[in-house]
Amino acid sequence: MENKYKVTNLKIYSYMKKSNEKNLSNNALTYFQNQITYKELLVYIEKVAISLKKLGIEKGDYVPVCLPNMPQTIIIFYALNKIGAIPNMIPVLASTDEFKHYLTETPAKNFIMFRDYYSKVKNIIPKTSIKRTIIISPTTFIPKDILKKQITIKNILTSGMLDLQTNFSLKNKILTWNDIVKLSENEKNVETEAFSFYDTALLSHTGGTTGTPKSAEFINENFNAMCEEYKEVKAPFKSGDKILTVLPPFINYGLCNNIHMPLSFGIETIIVPTLDPKEASTLFKMYKPNHFMCVAHYFEYMMSDKNFEGMDLSFLKTITYGGAPFSKESEKKFNEFLYNHGALNVKICNGYGMTESTSSIAYEREKNNKFKLYPLPYTNMKIVNPETKELLPDGTPGELCVSGPTIFKGYYKNQAETEKILEQDQANIMWLHSGDIAIKAADSSIKILGRIKRIYPTMDISNGNVAKIFPDNIENILKKSQKIKECAVECKKHKERVNVPFAFVVLEENATEEEALQDLKEKSLELNNYSRPYHFIFINEIPKSSGGKVEYKQLIKLIPENYEEVIEEIDYKINKRKVRKRW
Repeated sequence: MENKYKVTNLKIYSYMKKSNEKNLSNNALTYFQNQITYKELLVYIEKVAISLKKLGIEKGDYVPVCLPNMPQTIIIFYALNKIGAIPNMIPVLASTDEFKHYLTETPAKNFIMFRDYYSKVKNIIPKTSIKRTIIISPTTFIPKDILKKQITIKNILTSGMLDLQTNFSLKNKILTWNDIVKLSENEKNVETEAFSFYDTALLSHTGGTTGTPKSAEFINENFNAMCEEYKEVKAPFKSGDKILTVLPPFINYGLCNNIHMPLSFGIETIIVPTLDPKEASTLFKMYKPNHFMCVAHYFEYMMSDKNFEGMDLSFLKTITYGGAPFSKESEKKFNEFLYNHGALNVKICNGYGMTESTSSIAYEREKNNKFKLYPLPYTNMKIVNPETKELLPDGTPGELCVSGPTIFKGYYKNQAETEKILEQDQANIMWLHSGDIAIKAADSSIKILGRIKRIYPTMDISNGNVAKIFPDNIENILKKSQKIKECAVECKKHKERVNVPFAFVVLEENATEEEALQDLKEKSLELNNYSRPYHFIFINEIPKSSGGKVEYKQLIKLIPENYEEVIEEIDYKINKRKVRKRW
């Protein structure tokens, strides 16, 4: 590696605590205008760690945690880490079947969950090894005067069951936050549990881009190394800055880059329990954050939100997107949006990574007046032939593989899947196969072309040769149209041509389908004939996961199996001059 990485050899909790020895009086968390200092946060963590130990939670115990962004989520995460227990971060919007899987995949006795989802799991819990459920309310840390006025999380403050009242007992099957806090009264501090370097510190669930969703294991060093990498690139994160955090803690991009990293930099972390872009203007106006990381569709909405008109965003220092692609056209539009709102020297940057790499492995930075995606300093990258694993020269597209201190430990109890994605070379370096096709340039910058699994074989009907369809590339071409807000492309099996692409399109507010179709047909002429969409389907919204990734499987269900009989293929035999003249 160009820069020799110095191992931190600390627990996630210890790293954050040590980083803030001089920041104790600074604000650590803000939750609905309730501010918690670093000193107060560390006291809360200490108290909850004592309580969890009294409940019998020990080092190595798996504890399912299903919570949105709340102070208790962060306190519990660090408290579990302090005592050596392993939080299993479950998505809050999991289905009943998913909950059943998550609660039975590990031998767990305690379950910590969000209040309003208890009704969804109460009939599942008796069928698991769970003996005790700790119910967490979103209202605990909200000041009463704010609670009466606040509408930002109205949907989760008014839904579900009322706050539980329990008569505390260690034998209770259900406990509340107040019960947990009371349990630590008059108790001495609990020592931070000793640990081994490769001890599992966290279970996080993949979003499925690497195949079937799986449970990924991470060690303490993975999270701490992420902070060290951003220190090395001299990211403009300063103690006392403010970051707005809306990404959920059950994805690593949220838990590591939006919670642990800013807290370890001494940054005031403003946590919001909902990922709703309609709230963006209110949040930016109220908190004036210096840093913001989110997913692409959040920024798309911000640009169209009239509530941002006239707002001064000069307080911003960094804006980052990740989790899903953002077209170059959209990046350009958003940079203009920033400039027009007073953020004159700020440009939106891409953080590229995956769950299995903890989060980021590359970050877009400016060199020679150009923004390119460069690997983080302790991360090595190589491009290989996806089939033969042979190393490919710079400038040749192939599968991106990475190594470094943020690479995960493996999949929980799934050695077969682990061996598919992790490969140790002759020098004993462990390489993570990203599943992405990329090009590496001579200056070490990379360009991501798309997923290997998003590459489809097809037949070039002009010459009968086998060819490949790259849906991500088609999307980038179509997104140049000013007539559409967003689009997604997926392939469907075809009797003669193997696969054909379909484009699912959301119109801009004032555009008509006829206008958009003509423009999209013209943009498609930049593509090879076999890559041009078989048909354009206009829909109201592109379905996305909680992490902002397009749910392609849902889209393709909109196409009937007999589509070749009922859907007419688009005719691209048009005269460009005539199209322009008609306009």
